[in-house]
Amino acid sequence: VISCAKPDSIIINKGAGTGIKAGDVVISTNGVVGRVNQVGDRYSVVATVLNSESVVSVRSVRTGNPAIVEGQNLSHCRMRFIESPESISSGDFLETNGGIVFPEGIPVGIVKEVTRENSLIHATVLPSVDFSKLFEVLVICKQ
Repeated sequence: VISCAKPDSIIINKGAGTGIKAGDVVISTNGVVGRVNQVGDRYSVVATVLNSESVVSVRSVRTGNPAIVEGQNLSHCRMRFIESPESISSGDFLETNGGIVFPEGIPVGIVKEVTRENSLIHATVLPSVDFSKLFEVLVICKQ
């Protein structure tokens, strides 16, 4: 990682010259970092899970129920499309649900708080990656 001035995007010192493309997945030893959204020959800009344009399909490790995690601000994410109040609880661990973008089973975060707005259920999610201590990442290049 070259730069992490704001945790919603980082710059890494690898780019198109090493096969990285926009849309590639970026992870660390702690979990999902984000996706590459801009590529130069020797650098890439990664939109992290904290970025307001970031969306990750997740599931609760405890229940297996799916939902979506979106970037909310510079410290946490917001979980939406939660099936029922019983399907998610404070303290639940979240991992990627698999599919086209992210491989299955990569840690995403932990549910901090569950709230209800009328009939909708939302949750605040703390990412599993501490962006203030992020030093090294792995880019999963698509074929």
